[in-house]
Formats: sequence, C-alpha cells, structure tokens
Amino acid sequence: MRTYKIKIALVFVLLFGVFMLGACSPAETPNDEEVYLDGISVNMNTVQESYQVGHFSVDGIELALIFSNEFLSSVKLSDSMILTDVNSVEEAGTVEVEVEYANLFTSFMVNLTESEVIEEVSIYEESYDPYALIDTFDVSDIILEVRYSDESIEYVNVTNDMLSINDVVKFSEEGVHDITITYEGEEVVLRIAMFADYPEVEDEKILEELIFDEVMNMLMRDHYKNPSEALLFEGALQGMIDVLEDPFTNYFDAEAAAQYQGGFGETYVGIGVRVQYIDDSIIVDGVINGGAAEEEGIMVGDIIRTVDGEEVTGQNLYEVVNKILGEEGTYVHIGIERVGVSNLIIFHLERRVIDNPTVVYEVIEREGAMYGLITVSTFGDETGQLFGDAVDALEQQNIEGLIIDLRNNGGGRLDTVLMMLREFLVNDGNPIFSLEYLSGGVSQSQDLFSYRPSLKPYDIVTLINGGSASASEVFASAMQEHGGYNIVGTTSYGKGTMQQTKLVSVTEGDALNITIGKWLTANDNWVHYQGGTDGIIPDIESPLLPVETAWKIILEEDEVIMYDTVSQRISNLQVIINAMGYTVRTDGYYDIDTSLAIEDIQFMNGLEVTGNVDQMTMSVINTFLGEYQKDIDNDSQLKTALDYFIEE
Repeated sequence: MRTYKIKIALVFVLLFGVFMLGACSPAETPNDEEVYLDGISVNMNTVQESYQVGHFSVDGIELALIFSNEFLSSVKLSDSMILTDVNSVEEAGTVEVEVEYANLFTSFMVNLTESEVIEEVSIYEESYDPYALIDTFDVSDIILEVRYSDESIEYVNVTNDMLSINDVVKFSEEGVHDITITYEGEEVVLRIAMFADYPEVEDEKILEELIFDEVMNMLMRDHYKNPSEALLFEGALQGMIDVLEDPFTNYFDAEAAAQYQGGFGETYVGIGVRVQYIDDSIIVDGVINGGAAEEEGIMVGDIIRTVDGEEVTGQNLYEVVNKILGEEGTYVHIGIERVGVSNLIIFHLERRVIDNPTVVYEVIEREGAMYGLITVSTFGDETGQLFGDAVDALEQQNIEGLIIDLRNNGGGRLDTVLMMLREFLVNDGNPIFSLEYLSGGVSQSQDLFSYRPSLKPYDIVTLINGGSASASEVFASAMQEHGGYNIVGTTSYGKGTMQQTKLVSVTEGDALNITIGKWLTANDNWVHYQGGTDGIIPDIESPLLPVETAWKIILEEDEVIMYDTVSQRISNLQVIINAMGYTVRTDGYYDIDTSLAIEDIQFMNGLEVTGNVDQMTMSVINTFLGEYQKDIDNDSQLKTALDYFIEE
C-alpha cells in the first residue's frame, strides 16, 4: 500500500517537471530551428557547504538546464539522477558526485565531515498520538528526535525498516502495543493503542477530552503554521472565554494579573490613560496629568487601534490594557484613530510611574457659599478611606453642598462603593442596591444596606457621563433612587455586571477575572447595555459644549490646512477658534472669516501671517485648547451642578 503511494507521487513529480519544461521551452525558434537540451550543470549555490558522512541528501539542490537557443531552466535534483552512492562513503573528505539527466552528464563536489555521535533518540512529542485507528494509521507520521554530541538535533520520520516484522504486524491488531523503534543502533519504545473503531465512551467528559487531544495533535502534526502545543492550549483557553461574548471576563497570566491588581493602587506603571470598551473598540475616556500620553497629545475620544503594530480592535479590553502596561522605562507604540485624520497617528510612549490619586477634593466658592468637590477616578484599594477623609475635611470648612464627580470613572471595587455610599445613605429598611450571582454553581442573592440614622445636613449632586460605568453606576443609582439626590450630566455607560478575580490553583499567580453576576439598583433596575435600561439617566441633563469635546489637531510633516478647503478637522478647528474669542462658522468650510481669524492669531503670537494653519499656528491653538479644557471654570457640567445649588 505504501509503495503504491510513493510511486504515484514520483510519477506526478516527473510529469509536472516535463510540463514545466514544455511550457518554458518553445518547440521552434523564429527561424524554425529545432530547440534541444544542450547541457546541464548543478547550481552550487543550492549545495550545502558540508554534509555529515552517511547523511548526504539532494533536498534543495537544483540542476540547471541549458538549451540550444540559450534558454535556461532548472529542475530539482532527485535521487534517481545521482550515479554516485555518496552515503556508502565512510570517511570524511571531498567526493565527486556524478549526475545524469536526459542522457547528459555532469558532476559536482561534496564535502563530507565526520558524523557526530548520537547521544539520545526519543519520540518527538508533538508527533505522538497514543490512540490510532488501524485503517488510517501511518507509521511515518511519527517523528524521532535525534540529539548528537555537538548538541545539534535532527528529526527523522519513522519507517517500517526501523521496526521488527512482529511489531509491524501489531499496527493491524487492536490493543495496546509496545513498539520498539531502532535507529542507528539506538532503541526507543513507543506505546500505542490501536482501534478498529474508537470505542463507545459512556462518560461524556472522557469523550470530550479524547476529541480535544486528537484535534490538538492533528493541528500540531499537519497544520501548515506548525503551531506549538502551548499556543493551541492558550487558544483553547481563550476560546472558552470568547464563546461567552462577555468582554469583561478574561484570563490573566501571573504578570498580567499583577498589572491588573496594581491598577487599583494610587500609583501604577503605564502611559497615563483611562479607557472604555465600546462597540469592539478601546476608546480613551481620560488622560492623566504627568503621563506620556498627555505629553505626546493623546486625547479623550481617541480610539486605540494598534499596540506595537498589532491590530487590537475587537480584542478583550483587559487583554489590550495588559499589552499597553509594562515595565517602567520601556516604550510602547500606540496607533490612534482620531476624527478628521485619515491615517493612524502613531505615538511612541514611555511607560513610567503614574501618580493615580483616586480621590481629589477642593472647595469652590460661589456667591459667598462654599461647596465641596470630590473627584473619584476609580474605586481602588485605598479609595474608600481617602474618600471618607475628603468628606471630613470638606465638612470642617462648612460646605453648603457637595459634588461627587464620577465622570469617566470606569468602576472598581464593590466593597469600596459600599463604604462610600454608607457615608451618606440612611438605613430605612430598604437595600441601597442588590446582587444576583452564581457561587459554587448555586444562584445567590444579596441585599446591601446602609447604617446611617439620618441624612447629611447638605445636598449632594453626582456628576456622570458616558464614561461612568459599573461601580460608578452603582454609586450614582443608589444616590438617585435610594437617597433622592440629583444626578447631573449625561447618560452613563450601562454596565450592570460584576466581576471577581479568582486565582488558578494549579499555576503560580495566574487568575481568571470572571463575571459572576449582576447588580440591581435600589428600585430593582438592571442598567446593563445588553438587556437592561442601557445606563443611568441624569435628573438634570447637561451635555458638554462643543469646545469641551474638541480635540487637539495633529498635522503630518509639512502639512498645512488651507483656505477654501472643507473637512471635519476644520470644523473642530473652528470650534476652538470661537472659544478663543472669534466668531466663525463651524460647518468645516475654511472661509475668509476663518482665514482672517487665523491671521490675527498668527499676528498676536509673532508668527508669519499667512491665514493658513501650519505646525507653529497649530501649536498655539492646541496649547489654548489644553489650558481651556483643564480650567475648572470652563466645565459646563460642573457649572450646572453649582447652579443647581445656587438656585435651590
């Protein structure tokens, strides 16, 4: 059976070679002269510098064909063309190898070196499947790993002549067999179970394991990408998670798990951005002061498309974040998609220690009254205590109202949220929020209550936006539905699930961040974006002004934005110009009024007056925008919250 297959393959190769020669060589020249094969020679560039004694092979060697009309072609050298039995030579040295092809002869020199001593022969694990079907088994699929004294490794397919006749017969008999393979005097034993048909497996779990092992082995043996077992196992693991269609469940190796946990501290190593996962995209919803992202010009609203050249759209949120994080002092390349820019903007960013104070507070004076402002960026390990300290400090200054800013806060620790809510909400016998989750395969529910006997003596407003998610929404909904406090801003993200990080016991530090259940508001609402109410709606809607969402403009090298052009980028530019005190249209057409405003900006800043926007002009405009957006007096949503207190 096996000999038949080899003959067919050889005939196919020879026929294919003849076809190629016929296609490349015209039968006649323009002068009707007959064309014939005039000579042959070996392409020495395809011959190895040396071969070990007994291990010469024609693999890769090409034979050049020279025709009478000077047309050149080539074929691969085959064993049938070799007249010299090179592998019968037992001593190192130079050997002349004679070649015959189409009744023409040539020769070439081969350098033979001493063979290294075989140290060990073993079965190459990735070629070995302990179970096989009699009808489909081919012993040549099994590969030997041969290690030599010079530390080199050779991989050799097993052939029947390496086995005894008795062992060859075993491959046609059902049962578990020990097969002795002999190679160059070295022996290795292979244990294999042969089946006429795979047995019925009553235990479904065993059947699934057999299927998994067989598919993995087939992929390792036969897939053209030659995948490793580790790669396929990682893919299988990720596949179990992907099938859940839950972007918030993720497997962390030890390093990624440590980085994830580190993100809940007051400092971390990174580039200084906060991100959200929206419609398969990783979107920047916060840029932290002092980070490389702020220095290099990454903006809120930018979409992260690549990390170190790898496309990350559609990848799990935590998987992408872990690619961005890394060791202090190392660099990462981030490819950003920005509205109005046709190509990706590539940022080369240094990972550094980022101060990440999760709680920042201050007092704002308006019309003779003092109001407290606490900004919470995430619900981290120390946030609850820091938040309580901030409340105490502000109360000592006799505040008449408190604003809690949770905009672009993507969530965090649930116990931290509970600790913060208990600063304000009273125990009236009703839960401030509830949990429904799975534990040990059993459905559980839990109501959470506050402890306070009475409300604070001042009113409280919570600020939210589309970047407020998860724990932020737990806090805001409890303040709104249980406490009766007002929410200001725009509708929140809508993440009504909760996760728990569980260590994987059989590894050192690996963990599974798993969605275990959902949380419900005090009024039993589920705010989730899939099947829920799709976020928390503020009591007082307050969309941001266009200049608050404007983005810094990036110009490519030598690029100029010119008069009488139209683009979305120009519309963004016009919004910024209006904030600088000018009055121009904002539909994206670069008209004469826009040009005159640019001329004035250039004149006021000592630049060449052209009316067109170049790199220097853009730098002035971007600097203004950055300072404008950082100024608390320009925060329209905060102003709405303060106006609410004043108008009460």
